[in-house]
Amino acid sequence: MAEVLSSEAKFYTPLSDAQRAALSRPTPEAAIRSRPGGGGKSYKFVRSDWVVRQLNKIFGHNWSWEILETKLLPTPEDPLEVVVIGRLTVHAQAEETIVKQQYGGVQIKRSRDGQILSLASDLKSASSDALKKCATLLGLALDV
Repeated sequence: MAEVLSSEAKFYTPLSDAQRAALSRPTPEAAIRSRPGGGGKSYKFVRSDWVVRQLNKIFGHNWSWEILETKLLPTPEDPLEVVVIGRLTVHAQAEETIVKQQYGGVQIKRSRDGQILSLASDLKSASSDALKKCATLLGLALDV
């Protein structure tokens, strides 16, 4: 029979106590934004610049971000959405790294006549979305 772990069980993590505390801290109300969503709902989010500032504070600028894959859906010739897979790597104590990967996406914005306004802006938005999702896997803004 499997043993149940107590709430006092200790797990190894390359994060310092201060880093773990900062990542699990409730998100300040001033950092939380909202936007309209489907079905008349409102969605809460944090801006990517806030996430970057927090990562810089917590990890002392010792992190990196990369896009692993980009897809234009349904087809590259007539895309409606851009989806990226991003990887966040944080360099913690004792030269260890923590790696998180996540998807991000955004609908492609078009002019009234159907022309793509700025694919570069849409790619950046999808990248920002993926970065924020990766940061939540570390615990940052997980409560939003």
